[in-house]
Amino acid sequence: LSDDGQTIVFHPDAPFVAGEEVSCSIAPGIRTDIGGILGGATFDFFVAPAPAAPSPAPAALLEDEAPAVNLFVPRDPARAAAMRSDSLPMAGVVVSGSPSEGRVFLCDIRFDASTYRSHLMILGNDGAPLATRDLIGAGYDFKVQPNGKVTCFDADSRHHLVLNAKLAVVDSLQCGNGYTTDVHELQLLPNGHALLLAYDPQTIDMSAVVSGGNAQARVLGLIVQELDRARDVVFQWRSWDHFQITDCASRPLTGANVDYVHGNSIERDADGNLLISSRHLDEITKISRSTGAILWRLGGTNNEFTFTNDPERFSQQHSARRLSNGHLLLFDNGNYHTPARSRAVEYTLDEAAKTATKVWEYRNAPDVYATAMGSVQRLPDGHTVIGWGTASPALTEVTAEGAEVFELTLPAGIYSYRAFRFDWPPTLAAGVAIRSGSVLRAAHGGQVAVLVTGEDFAPDSLDPATVRLQGVAASGYTPPSAPGGAAELLFPVDLLLASQTPGVRQLELTGSLVSGERIRGAARVTIEGTRTIGARMVSPVGAVPIRIALRSDGVNPRRVRLAAYDVRGRRVCRWTAEADPAGIAAWDGRRPDGAPLASGIYFLRTEGSALTETAKVIIAR
Repeated sequence: LSDDGQTIVFHPDAPFVAGEEVSCSIAPGIRTDIGGILGGATFDFFVAPAPAAPSPAPAALLEDEAPAVNLFVPRDPARAAAMRSDSLPMAGVVVSGSPSEGRVFLCDIRFDASTYRSHLMILGNDGAPLATRDLIGAGYDFKVQPNGKVTCFDADSRHHLVLNAKLAVVDSLQCGNGYTTDVHELQLLPNGHALLLAYDPQTIDMSAVVSGGNAQARVLGLIVQELDRARDVVFQWRSWDHFQITDCASRPLTGANVDYVHGNSIERDADGNLLISSRHLDEITKISRSTGAILWRLGGTNNEFTFTNDPERFSQQHSARRLSNGHLLLFDNGNYHTPARSRAVEYTLDEAAKTATKVWEYRNAPDVYATAMGSVQRLPDGHTVIGWGTASPALTEVTAEGAEVFELTLPAGIYSYRAFRFDWPPTLAAGVAIRSGSVLRAAHGGQVAVLVTGEDFAPDSLDPATVRLQGVAASGYTPPSAPGGAAELLFPVDLLLASQTPGVRQLELTGSLVSGERIRGAARVTIEGTRTIGARMVSPVGAVPIRIALRSDGVNPRRVRLAAYDVRGRRVCRWTAEADPAGIAAWDGRRPDGAPLASGIYFLRTEGSALTETAKVIIAR
């Protein structure tokens, strides 16, 4: 049973034979965990006549640390030996506003030099490299996934590589069922599954399809796959089953090679179904994740929508993305606009009435035309990052109003398939739990044990010196006792409660991994009761600074948030008192800005805390 809880995966005892027909028969009677009984099913499929060339084992790509030189194992050692060690291309930037937070992600490629080595590049707003890595050959789609993992496609190994914050390879993904992984897209889903593309070449007699067609044409179909965490294929969709070759009206179909679909992006929609961008169909297609059936077609010769205010529509597009507001954002290469020009464009879709309404677009001034590639990315603050593919500039960042705030260019002849902006280092989600339960009692004091787990990182990779719970450093650390277990950290209760009031609270945990990624998580706790802090003067009258002994139920608090009130009850000063191991806090009778309080009687009281105090101080100057 796959980790999705609804897909049964069968692994054959013996490999299928090339060219054979496989007949499957599933007897009725499989029970579900909710008491249901599944009916039977039968189906057939064919195995390709010649299996795809095997890819190198993912283990050959794994490295413990980012090396000073490239250690990738090439498929063709002779080709790797001929690769030039090209220098990092210099990026030119123009900052004309306030760019969003984060760093620029690019991977350079050239089409006029087969021996060019791509570079993974993370750049600052001044164009200076903050982190880089060389690849053996071409690289594509360098980005941070929604779960914080960094990925790119390595054309030499034909794998999507997973990297850590030091740009060391820690994992890799490729398509299953014998298909060779395509460069265009990898989407990692919140449940740990992966969406990938493959191109499927088959020999077709195109003379029976179109006049003048090649009788032995090599025709490329599109394969969409979803892999579960175990890398089993749990969903597969084939263009052969749903598209006609003649759906492609913008490309010649009479040559020896016919690429009639050319899928270049996959997007999981809010309802769990999938959006596919097919460049050579000029179409965005929504397909059912459960059945594979086409739900609707937007653009191209099979368009089902009325474009209410965009009569030219889009053509040869890339990077179709569903936004959180339900809109569709894409990069329109515009090969068939008159004149040809590229843009980022956003639509609202009424999927019932089948209408598409343009609500936003950005065109460079003057217009630029990207014959191929390109990307769009909507940032949390409403800015949009546009990767111009084969055009120049390479990247433009604009506000929601279309004002340009950042532009990056690459040297002539050097391009980036996509261009992005992401927070760096990436932040991974951490699971946080209180070992003793979700209740913290102020009267108990002592230490609280916190358990930290991670879906996307190993808890034993924590850097405990960096971990903070609500800003408080850990006083102890125990690594996991078994793989996949939880790391345990201890935190002093007094320090945690110094910034918390009784009630239900969210305690935020932050920190870093030894590999450089940041982690973030939170534990929901109920804080009960209060503890009284006794405070007494221990310095002579008139001495400055004032020395105050703090005691709380037999324990010396180390940090307390204090405020001073005058005799009328007005707060005149607030500060954090840091006590020494003996519980002695010093205060010079001044505000945090250094201004001295006037002579008089003041009452000290803790604020924003489950700790309370009643201390009277007299200042005589």
